Amino acid sequence: MKEFEFQPPILSYEDINTYAEKFLHKHEINNELPVPIEKIVEFALKIDIIPFPNLQRTFDIVGFMSGDMKSIYR
Repeated sequence: MKEFEFQPPILSYEDINTYAEKFLHKHEINNELPVPIEKIVEFALKIDIIPFPNLQRTFDIVGFMSGDMKSIYR
C-alpha cells in the first residue's frame, strides 16, 4: 500500500486570512462568534465527531483524525 503523501502549501498570514474569510462566507458563517466549529465540521465538511471517553487522560492527546479522514475522535 502506498503511503499518503501530503505537502501543505506555505501561505502568508494574508493568504490564510483571505482563505478563512472565503471559507466562512461559503458556509454562511459571517461574523458569528464564537465560530461554530462543530457545525462546520459535521455539516459542511461531512466529518463525524466521535466521543472517545478518557482520551486525554489515557493517551495525553485531545483528539485525532481517522486515517480515512472521515472521523474526528475527541
